Amino acid sequence: MSRFKVRFLVAAALLLAACPTFATNTQVGGCKGKSILTFPTISAAVAAASFGATVFVCPPGPYPEQVIITQPLTLAGVVFSNTSQAVITVPASGLATMTDSFGNTIAPMVAATAGPVRILNITVDGTGNTVGATGGDTNLVGIFYASGSSGEVEAVTARNLKTLSEGNGGFGTGIWAENGGGTTETVSILSCSIHGFDNAGIFTESIQPSIFADIVGNTITNGNNGIVWRGGVGDKILSNVISTTGNGIDIKTLGSAPTLVTVSSNVVTSGFTGISVYAFDNVTNLLAQSNKISGSSEGIQMGLRAGTLRDNTIMQTTASGIDLNCDSDVLNNNSINDAVVGILRAPASFLGGITTNNTVTDMMNTCP
Repeated sequence: MSRFKVRFLVAAALLLAACPTFATNTQVGGCKGKSILTFPTISAAVAAASFGATVFVCPPGPYPEQVIITQPLTLAGVVFSNTSQAVITVPASGLATMTDSFGNTIAPMVAATAGPVRILNITVDGTGNTVGATGGDTNLVGIFYASGSSGEVEAVTARNLKTLSEGNGGFGTGIWAENGGGTTETVSILSCSIHGFDNAGIFTESIQPSIFADIVGNTITNGNNGIVWRGGVGDKILSNVISTTGNGIDIKTLGSAPTLVTVSSNVVTSGFTGISVYAFDNVTNLLAQSNKISGSSEGIQMGLRAGTLRDNTIMQTTASGIDLNCDSDVLNNNSINDAVVGILRAPASFLGGITTNNTVTDMMNTCP
């Protein structure tokens, strides 16, 4: 072997060892060609993929399986020949369950237990599931990020996630992300379509003072509660379109750490409350601005802690525009029209000018 060939082989070996871009990508369906390893199921392709690789899922499927992701990777549906998204469905054997950090029983269709995991351009369809058939409080979840995981869900459809536990209010959720551990984890949920669920479109839960969830640009319809948020710091709920029968955006804090959440530029139509806020032990720093709420019983309901409400438009509510629950919240530049009571249960100090530049076409009701 010539000296040149030896040098070339040594250099190539060093490059392969040092460069992480030579990840083993895999595919299911074969649409990416013969250069990428092909497997018959998503689970097999995930198991064979290397750390940080991409698993390509060719449309349309369906792929009747439960997918568990235990290392950082990207699960990406392929846009191919003008077909619809690749669809993951419930396997004939049903869904295995796991217990999360908060003691909930979860039956996920796709679950991430490590991170970062990116899930892109995939549909999960819960049609035909048997969750709740034998009773109990098992949660059917389209995409689940367990404690210790992180990543991004983008351009995903989660649909038909109703359980058989209707008598107990239903336990079907589109996307569920949580953080019950001691490290900071971030999950972004972007531009997803979620519909046909009986619990929550998006559910996030954290007991840590962590930057946990960005929920941006999603459309959530035909279900109970749109977005249910339970704790976190620096979270953002922005530019979502929500039409549900329960609460549009339901915020409750957990633990004793201070929390911060921004709710901005959402369009909400709900059967109960457009934005509901309730703080237990800690101070909630809520900024709700530039939201448009209509058709709800109450537009915004505050509970126990202070927040800032500004530039919101609230119309056609059957009870109140804003229910302050006797809290000293700050109201600036809100517009309330066509409510039975414009501002309900305002503290007496509001009469001294704490609110500024609000337009309220209905009466104000003050606390005793």
